[in-house]
Amino acid sequence: GRSSEEEEEDVAEVFMDGVRYEVGRNSIPADMVEAVNDVIRQETGGEEQEDWRESAGGVGLTPVVALRIAKRVSDVAFDLLMVDEKGVDGQQGKGGEEVIAEKLAGQLRWSQHEVLMACAMGLRDYAGQHLGMNSY
Repeated sequence: GRSSEEEEEDVAEVFMDGVRYEVGRNSIPADMVEAVNDVIRQETGGEEQEDWRESAGGVGLTPVVALRIAKRVSDVAFDLLMVDEKGVDGQQGKGGEEVIAEKLAGQLRWSQHEVLMACAMGLRDYAGQHLGMNSY
């Protein structure tokens, strides 16, 4: 088994609006939050986001931003599972090294999928908690 410290260090890459970010199970980079905030500000005129940011003590991770990032992270996690792995078991004509390499690549994709799903779930939980607090 792996220690919780090792799991905390796991990261997966996500491309969003042409920029590469590394997310962890419980972390997303601040520049990703700011970039999504900028996009949402452009889409909405920014008033709603700024009001929420002020009431949240200047934190840029609003529920809307968290949900937008969670959606992208979930999409990437799903895409990792869609990679074609035809013939990984019982392959003919492939050397042992190729089979091992393909299995290792599959294990890496699964590990990244788990990191991304944990990240997305955490973002959705965060958004749910903060939307609930603001709905009173």
